[in-house]
Amino acid sequence: MKRAPLGQFAAMACGCLMLGIGLAFAERASIGGNEVKPRFLFEQGSLVMAADALRDANGSFTLAHLPSPEPKCKVELKGAVTPLTRRMWKIALDDVEHNQVENEAGRMYFGAGSRYGDRVYTRDISIAGVLGVNRFYPEVMLSSLRVTRDVRRNLGYRVSAPHVIPEIQVPWEVIAEEDKEVMLKYKSNSYTRATDDVIWLWAGDDLFTIHPELADWKWMLENGEHFFKVFYDPWFDKTDGLFCGQPLFHDIQSSAYPKGMTIADCVLLKALSTNCLYYGECSPWLRPVRKLVVQPVKSSSGWIVPLPSRWPS
Repeated sequence: MKRAPLGQFAAMACGCLMLGIGLAFAERASIGGNEVKPRFLFEQGSLVMAADALRDANGSFTLAHLPSPEPKCKVELKGAVTPLTRRMWKIALDDVEHNQVENEAGRMYFGAGSRYGDRVYTRDISIAGVLGVNRFYPEVMLSSLRVTRDVRRNLGYRVSAPHVIPEIQVPWEVIAEEDKEVMLKYKSNSYTRATDDVIWLWAGDDLFTIHPELADWKWMLENGEHFFKVFYDPWFDKTDGLFCGQPLFHDIQSSAYPKGMTIADCVLLKALSTNCLYYGECSPWLRPVRKLVVQPVKSSSGWIVPLPSRWPS
């Protein structure tokens, strides 16, 4: 569904609001017995967010300019929020719902936007989940995470020619000259373009923690073992205890990297953000181990061990 530019702007603005879900859901407060003014009123320099309008250096819009959707998710913001904020919240939920994709097998997952069709992007799904989608659309999020694992397992190390990294000892298999051919067949990129893949564990742990009724810790454990063994351990450098890989959410050879960096340069980095993910995902993976009451598993990189023995506290 193609939206008007103003609707897109409002949806993006509301995406930022989702970072403050706790604030948005808080009840209004009072000072000295008087109710405070509604939340999300702001004025500083050229940026003005009023009760029914927003203005900045690039232009302005009012409540009357925005679409008025009725999303299936009926969660409402609590407290004294403005009419503009309430409308933007509904637009954001409606946009999430319009990003649901059904594949040929009838499985539902979240896409990355209308221009990307049925492509599967693990990082987009996972970050969206952690930022709020896990809370409001748990069934579709779980289905989405399962789809990402199945797609990545099926694709393995089949890549386009430029995405072979000889320094990483894995069974590379060149199946195309350009990565768009890989995407067309498998609905996802070569693994070399997704070395921040471990983020799915964060999203899964967050989802199962918020919605224990959906928790499938056995699935998480089995997939965690497989992906560490096959996809993550080969990128681990035992000499310094760090994983090679691109920075989280930065497509390789994009503007996030110095000009002239090759594909190999981008993924042989030991990015802080990606290594923080690995560090953070040790606990989520150990959680299903403890819940299933089995002996802790261990990857060849030694990461599935109590954290103090691998990292300083």
